[in-house]
Amino acid sequence: MDALWLSNCKFEFDISTTCIRFCCLREVCLHNAYISDAQMRSVLDKCPSIRSLTLMSCKGMSKLYVVGRLHLDFLNISSCKLDSVIVQAPKLGRFKYTEEHTDQGNHHPCEIAILEVNNTLHTLELNGASITDQQFRDMYDKFPNISSLYLTSCNKLKCVEIQSAKLKKVNIFKFESIERMTIEAPNLLQFNFEGEKMPILSLGPSLESVRLNFFLPSTVISNFGDMDSSWYTNLNHFVQNFNYSEGLMLIVYCQETYNILFYENTSEIFIPPSRNVGIFIVPIRIIELLMISILINRPSIISILPCTDSKALQVFPALERCIHNQNCGNECPLSTTFLHKYRVLEEVISCTGTSEEEMTSIWYTWLKSTPLIDKVNSFMFKWKKQA
Repeated sequence: MDALWLSNCKFEFDISTTCIRFCCLREVCLHNAYISDAQMRSVLDKCPSIRSLTLMSCKGMSKLYVVGRLHLDFLNISSCKLDSVIVQAPKLGRFKYTEEHTDQGNHHPCEIAILEVNNTLHTLELNGASITDQQFRDMYDKFPNISSLYLTSCNKLKCVEIQSAKLKKVNIFKFESIERMTIEAPNLLQFNFEGEKMPILSLGPSLESVRLNFFLPSTVISNFGDMDSSWYTNLNHFVQNFNYSEGLMLIVYCQETYNILFYENTSEIFIPPSRNVGIFIVPIRIIELLMISILINRPSIISILPCTDSKALQVFPALERCIHNQNCGNECPLSTTFLHKYRVLEEVISCTGTSEEEMTSIWYTWLKSTPLIDKVNSFMFKWKKQA
């Protein structure tokens, strides 16, 4: 046996008294199990070859010691309401920690200490961790070979500074209290961010995709045209100075008006004056797959600043055939249940001559104030009303 999965169980025996050892066991997963600190240590002692350990919603423990695990590569701790986690595993490559929520909806604080692991740690994921700026700096400085970093709802972090030539992928989501974030990663390939503040970014030419999704707290009311000037300046500086290598396009999603702007041609870029925007920089070759995810959000207008031999404009003839449930052939990836079975999209209207209530007022008014108005191709989407 090389894998053991246990769920909804309670450890009631003293495992330390048994002479049985699981020398071939490489993977252990406990879900919703009741196990004490001592029992957990005994389980680990009986499994000297363990490479993957997952603990999900386990009760009974307050302190987890994973020390001297010579072969451990992956440690995943999720919602276990621990006071402390101490890890010393010389070959640890991936560490994932998700903090338990209290009854009041807060995170249960847990002290995390990852001791020296021979610089093998390449993936760090913290969800809701009660980690301070200094603790994060100490942890990150200790492991310079981290290539994938995932941070979600770590709300004790106020000022985050990351400098790394090894980073390839960064996901940072739901940071409500962050005051400043600076990332210098010249070899980064993918960057995803969701939060209030515009991060200060210094990224290299190897970047393949970017997703920036900004939101305001529910207590703050913001209208189209209202925004913080420094935030807007930083955002414009980022998109204007980004190295759009061949094959990349910029997509701007205005969440206030449900309108989307495609930049296949990035020679001149204008960002809508909205505090609730999503910024996507992605390969043009995935336009069909991207269009499916975009349509699920029911946009009102899609405006395209096309390049020569535009891939985005080529999607719309196929889209119209899908609306009418016509056979598009194997080359059409838009023949989805979303369009066919539920028939939620009724019509796509070309707005090249405007009309249609002047492309719904506020969006068209803004477009007219920019040099884009005579260069974009716009399409209006009419959707069935949701019941």
